[in-house]
Amino acid sequence: MNPLDFINLTNISAVLMFIGAIGIVALPKPLDKVIMFALLQAGFIGTVVAAKYLDVAMAASIFDTIATVIFLMAIIKLNEIRVKKKSLEGDELD
Repeated sequence: MNPLDFINLTNISAVLMFIGAIGIVALPKPLDKVIMFALLQAGFIGTVVAAKYLDVAMAASIFDTIATVIFLMAIIKLNEIRVKKKSLEGDELD
């Protein structure tokens, strides 16, 4: 049995999903979470392709891109709210 027999699309996709999920939970910075979310998405699409559901993979890749954009917009908005809140708290202390 050759060790390279374990390297196939399904195993690589599962590893990507696992790394992405652990990274989303473990990393504190929001932009790092976006990178891990992209890894999770890549693993998911790879798993769907390995199961030969290409129409579902196409739809998932479109929706994943939209989800990433929405996720980035939410991070930017939360960052703006945090900056405003810090500036208001600083004004109250003066």
